[in-house]
Amino acid sequence: MNIAEKLIEYANAATENTPYFLVGTEASKKGGRITLLVDGDAGITIDACGKISRSISKMVDEAFGEDTESFVFEVSSPGADKALVLERQFPQHIGRDLTLEDKEGNIRTGKLMGIVNSEITLEESSKEKGKKKQIVTNTYKINEIKEPKVVLRYN
Repeated sequence: MNIAEKLIEYANAATENTPYFLVGTEASKKGGRITLLVDGDAGITIDACGKISRSISKMVDEAFGEDTESFVFEVSSPGADKALVLERQFPQHIGRDLTLEDKEGNIRTGKLMGIVNSEITLEESSKEKGKKKQIVTNTYKINEIKEPKVVLRYN
């Protein structure tokens, strides 16, 4: 098992029985740096990332001591610009606008209204030629959509 796989194992252990969960990892192109992306049921704070990082670091020290290759890891939130990858990430964004690609390849944008049985409900604006703008509600299976992202609004 390589160090990245061990870090994933430790991150899952550090977040077990907490409102936090591992979303994914990123490795630097040159190697040596691994970022563990962690989110929470209601988001995640810098303090929570620090606590998880210290817990993982303790596990690394106990398991390897000085007998490990040189590497750096960090714990971070996925960031607002990242796609939602786990079903568990969607509920905290109910009421916000999402953009996604549906299974036909169409880009959709609408307000996330809910999530039930691995399907999200989006309230979307529909404008047909010569007709008034209408609000339509569509459901999408999470495993059939691509790149679901929260639409950031700057005021």
